[in-house]
Amino acid sequence: MTKKSVLGSRTLLTSVPPNLLEVKIYFSEKEMPEAVAIAFFDFFNIKTDASQINKIHCNWKREAFKWIARECNARPWLFNRRIH
Repeated sequence: MTKKSVLGSRTLLTSVPPNLLEVKIYFSEKEMPEAVAIAFFDFFNIKTDASQINKIHCNWKREAFKWIARECNARPWLFNRRIH
């Protein structure tokens, strides 16, 4: 989810951090286990809390996609060719 804010004549898109339900739904759509979604959520929140204070949050879906790709490389049996 993105939020628009207007600064003068420029529009700034900022990414809103996800809640756990949104992350679980996203990972469920990719047929990934809930435990993987929770691990991503915990990691993402720690990362954004520590390094993104007063900064624009990165696109969490892009980060989730990378997380899923790493999980599929580490555990290929999670990869479902019909979905990906």
